[in-house]
Amino acid sequence: MREVRATGRPIAHGAKDLGIHKEALRGWVRQAEADHGERDDRLTTDGHHELKQLRKAVAELRRANEIPQGRFGVFWSIFQWITWYNEERFHSALDYIPPAEYEEAFWRSQEQTPQSA
Repeated sequence: MREVRATGRPIAHGAKDLGIHKEALRGWVRQAEADHGERDDRLTTDGHHELKQLRKAVAELRRANEIPQGRFGVFWSIFQWITWYNEERFHSALDYIPPAEYEEAFWRSQEQTPQSA
């Protein structure tokens, strides 16, 4: 690449001298130019690396947000509903706090209250 860029020789001649396909060398030269800020039509090598990491993160998030299918999906949906019902839902008879929080406060108050024998 340095030879082609420094001498100004055509890429096809440099590729022939190196024994590689001219399009392979052309791609490497273009990538080097992008990495040195001489081209705006391509991502730099660092940009490619960052894009690859972002795509991987998006794929992981999509997998995490998928709705499970089959028997497992039914059990998972029931588990999520029970968790919401016990831990997140506000109940009017319990002073508008979730049942799990109310139960926890109840047992704390029982520990603090002295028991008579």
